[in-house]
Amino acid sequence: MKRREFIQRALCATASSALFTGFAGKLSLAHAAATAGGRLLGNDYRALVCVYLYGGNDAFNMLVPTSTAGYAEYQAARGELALPLGDLLTLNPSVAPVGNGTFGLSPSMPLLRNLFNQAQSPLAITTNVGPLLYPITKAQYQAGSVPVPAQLFSHSDQSVTWQQNRADAQDRRGWGGRLADMFYQTNTNQQLSMNISIDGENVFQAGDNVFPYFVGQNGAEGIDLVQPWNPERRAAFIALRDASLQNALQRQFAS
Repeated sequence: MKRREFIQRALCATASSALFTGFAGKLSLAHAAATAGGRLLGNDYRALVCVYLYGGNDAFNMLVPTSTAGYAEYQAARGELALPLGDLLTLNPSVAPVGNGTFGLSPSMPLLRNLFNQAQSPLAITTNVGPLLYPITKAQYQAGSVPVPAQLFSHSDQSVTWQQNRADAQDRRGWGGRLADMFYQTNTNQQLSMNISIDGENVFQAGDNVFPYFVGQNGAEGIDLVQPWNPERRAAFIALRDASLQNALQRQFAS
């Protein structure tokens, strides 16, 4: 998805809520819900937006070590795919990385570099994340001595695992859906779901209590009438819809 296309899709939605419940005590957002009895503290509007690329990102060429030893190891591993050291965009973190390493961004990401280097940057980079249950070596995997997610080398299965709340379960519930379930009491206006997808249905936003609202490239995903060929029935339905539904998104979904 290109940036312009993403913005166009985002304009179809009014809010988006997603991300993470597995380690609720370690996240301030989830901790706020836990300490407030399932309600998010504060009365202001808040939205958490998640962009999931389904594996469409070469992370090793996005954030690159620039120290002498780090870059040499990166270059040896990547071979012809390695980015030239002089082309990397310098990062100035406000908090030193673990191990005091230095890193640079891909030269195709100057806007993110500028955002990261701001004095009060709203951007942070989290590394070494994935669906593994434990750190594991090749020898441990071959010996089967450490548990691993199901179908570890299947791209499609791991894409689903990334969206779930646990790597050792296949219950088809996602981080976004579980988070929405925690915070749904805060949303006093329940006419529109607080959990919105702008790219169709997914496991990530599946929960127990809050049903996601799906918006595609052409707007809301509608439900066809049982008898769409009956013009009189359809005309009556449209008249009833326009008279009773005041919310523009409700009218769009009904159409």
